[in-house]
Amino acid sequence: MKKEYVKGLVSVVIPCYNVAPYVKRCLDSVLSNSYKNLELICVDDGSKDNTLEELHKFDDERITIIHQENQGLSAARNTGLDVANGEYITYIDSDDWVHNEFLQRLLDAQRLTGADVVMCDYLRVEEFVQDNPISVPVSPIVYNGLDVWRETSFKHYVWRKLYKRSYVADIYFLKGVKIEDILYNVDTFVANPEAKYAVIKDKLLYYYNRPGSLIRSFSGDDLLPITDGISKAISRSNTEMVVVPAVETIKTGLAARYLSMFEPDYNEIKGRCANYFELAMSNVKGHVSFGEYIKYSIFVHCPFVYRYFRILTDRTLRDWEKKQKSKYLTK
Repeated sequence: MKKEYVKGLVSVVIPCYNVAPYVKRCLDSVLSNSYKNLELICVDDGSKDNTLEELHKFDDERITIIHQENQGLSAARNTGLDVANGEYITYIDSDDWVHNEFLQRLLDAQRLTGADVVMCDYLRVEEFVQDNPISVPVSPIVYNGLDVWRETSFKHYVWRKLYKRSYVADIYFLKGVKIEDILYNVDTFVANPEAKYAVIKDKLLYYYNRPGSLIRSFSGDDLLPITDGISKAISRSNTEMVVVPAVETIKTGLAARYLSMFEPDYNEIKGRCANYFELAMSNVKGHVSFGEYIKYSIFVHCPFVYRYFRILTDRTLRDWEKKQKSKYLTK
């Protein structure tokens, strides 16, 4: 039997793992939002500190606390999705926090435009900051289909977005992987070819740069499951949308191959990526400009060209390569 979702209710899913010093700030910001019709689903993913105790200090009937054995961020989000009852759903990371008008502004934009997904801007911070009052009317920019993918940063994160539950449906995060957000966004995007998107410029989420939280040490093995998942979305895409998973397959495959170049299993990863590239390139042709197609072809067939391109665009990779060489080639 299909589940009925509560009209106007926003389900806020917050996965929690070893965030005792930060989780109160996050929950306080959500519970004090000007929009009150919400349920806050906190999934403690087997924390080893006193995160669970911090969660139980809250006395608010809108909070649901779930404790499970450690399974990772994706599994925690999936657990929250399973029990969510709202017409809308949003994901917030437990060390971040939101503006007092976060939900209301996103909902205002959704109701003005009828969008299936609304995205706001965010502020990267290293310490607590106070909200700036917002007095101007919400001014969403509406996108259809491919434009939101090409012209905005829509693909990168699931936080700072408000999804209609009908858009998300029962699409889950891939368990046991890093940077799962892009795969989730690809899967939901290709499943909704007629969807409408709205973007507002308000900085309504505070992304906290906490020590140890930065994702910087990916390996080829980390990215390969994402590449595999995105490539599978190619067969589920219609003719117009197929360019999205095809291009993202190429991009993540190139990154996976590059990040594994000093690792012992490089040739295996390189071979698997070659299969993904073959499928993706056949679906990219005719859907991107001639110049883009040539660029992807060169990167796919000439790993050294892609390597130098990455180094030129990100000089920190020189130091990363030195560390990788020291780690693998000196053994």
